[in-house]
Amino acid sequence: MKHTITFTCETITPMFLSGADGQTPELRPPSIKGALRFWWRAMNGHLSLEELKKKEDEIFGGTEGRSKVVIQKITCQDIISSYDEFNHTFPTYEGNERKEKGKAFQTNAMYYLGYGVANWVKEDKRTRFVRPYIPAGFEFVITFRVKEDFVDDLLLSFKALEQFGSLGSKARNAFGCFYIKRCELKDKTDHTDKAINIDSIKLDKFKNSLNSLTCFSNTLCFFETKKSDYENWEKAFKDIAIAYQYARERTDENWHEWDNRELIALPIVVKGEREINDNFLERHSKPYFLHITKLAEKKYKGEVLLLPYAYLKDCPEIIGKKDFDNIQDQYIEILKGFNSLLSEKLILKLNGLNNV
Repeated sequence: MKHTITFTCETITPMFLSGADGQTPELRPPSIKGALRFWWRAMNGHLSLEELKKKEDEIFGGTEGRSKVVIQKITCQDIISSYDEFNHTFPTYEGNERKEKGKAFQTNAMYYLGYGVANWVKEDKRTRFVRPYIPAGFEFVITFRVKEDFVDDLLLSFKALEQFGSLGSKARNAFGCFYIKRCELKDKTDHTDKAINIDSIKLDKFKNSLNSLTCFSNTLCFFETKKSDYENWEKAFKDIAIAYQYARERTDENWHEWDNRELIALPIVVKGEREINDNFLERHSKPYFLHITKLAEKKYKGEVLLLPYAYLKDCPEIIGKKDFDNIQDQYIEILKGFNSLLSEKLILKLNGLNNV
């Protein structure tokens, strides 16, 4: 039996989701499907790699068969893209003045997280968005066709995507966040609509230990902003942006050293000093997911989720190439130090690194 599930959503933060040209804003089904795959996989890290791959392909499609979860259509008004700056912009945390060529300057904490879509424009002598985005407050409707056996997988994956993730470029940096306004299920047999209380769907507490994949485990950590009633998303964004920048810039004693930061995310590209291939470590995205949540009408909070993984577990040939004997142990220690810095600006609600 097939069902139709419809999610009515609204963007919270600027969404850099584009079409084939990489520029024109567009709600692309492949990007949404890819995000659902990621969060489904993140919630099922307790499965063996073989089981995980088999079930993922069964649900979302693979070489052995078609997807049981199909995006039937995406409905929205014409997208009026924007290059507009934030309505509220904030300099970085007090005391952060780095010197370049003898000149001290302050970076903008909010554009700091948007590097790549928000860059310094020499002609304008300022940082601005260089890619158009889907603005906050934009409503869109996604309609899925799904087989009955996989309804729960879709609901849980979409809920996780809304609660912890986002869509488009800079998804781990709190761009592209959205919230679910309504969720409705239609039974194909009797054609009745049933409203689903998506907030009643609770993500399980995960007891599995560290995995070689990015997934929920008993090592996850969760931070929240000290306030949960910001009057606009930009003020919540500001506080997690400042917290993340503060932690990242203090993870190494010297800004032009990166032995610690490179374990959190790689590559690190510094103009005139290093290139992408200057490091033997594997390329990897940071395990931190920054997010803005809308709690009620014009009430927002910021969150940071850490999903550690067994870094370089399957690359024994790399171990020993550094000054430390075990890169995995060093990776966990760096995360603990990074968390300690984040805790100076945010509230640590859950500290799973105690289980390592």
